[in-house]
Amino acid sequence: MIGQNDLKTELGMLIENNQLPKFIIITGRKGSGRKLFCNWLSEVSNNQFYYVLPDVKVDTIRQMIDDAYTIKDSTLMVIPDADNMSLSSKNAILKIVEEPPKNITFVMTLRDINNTLETIKSRAAVFSMDVYKPHEIELYCKEKGITDNLDLYMEFCETPGQVDLFNQCNPQEMYDYTQLVIDNIAEVQSANAFKSSNKLALKADSEGYDLGLFWKIFISLCMKDYMETHIHKYIQGITVTSPKLRELNRVNVNKQHLYDSWLFEIREAWY
Repeated sequence: MIGQNDLKTELGMLIENNQLPKFIIITGRKGSGRKLFCNWLSEVSNNQFYYVLPDVKVDTIRQMIDDAYTIKDSTLMVIPDADNMSLSSKNAILKIVEEPPKNITFVMTLRDINNTLETIKSRAAVFSMDVYKPHEIELYCKEKGITDNLDLYMEFCETPGQVDLFNQCNPQEMYDYTQLVIDNIAEVQSANAFKSSNKLALKADSEGYDLGLFWKIFISLCMKDYMETHIHKYIQGITVTSPKLRELNRVNVNKQHLYDSWLFEIREAWY
């Protein structure tokens, strides 16, 4: 696994001294490699790897708890994307993390530490994924065999997950498309403006450009256009888009609704 050297060192020392906590929370933004890190942790701690299905429904949690009391080997039980857990699921997991079986280490991954109960946080050792350095992103690109448009990956990708999303499309075409949106989004008829969403992956498992990367490119191009022209509308474009980009990190965000509201706001600002 590329990067996360400080976190690896910290947890590696705990493992070496036989002090690995029985309940761990790992936080990190989407695409930061939390699951890969859990795989690494399982390997270096010599634990079996038990990965809970990412639906984190209460029945899934209850099955995990039943398994925890029957598994005899040392096991790392990972609850992924726990931001989305229902209150009943959170209450269910609370019961076992208070008194976990001796051979079980629980790991919960979250995008935001505030998306779980205070009582759960108080019982956990919390670790945060490091911010990836530019040379680590470049190394990840090279491991993926990415050589074309490397400058675009380096400019817009901050996590391995973003590299993977960018690599699913043609980065240069996505860059050019974003500039096309900037040049035309305010002038075309509303129906044609809304057709711009057809290029984006706004629904689960849909194909298209990643919305977060699209908005990052949009902001960057607005800044470049402003530096060249000093036209104030590009600053307005950044002002409208930046909070929408942050909203993407909310739990269960409706990307279509978020994009539609952004489209209304950007057109109103640029008319």
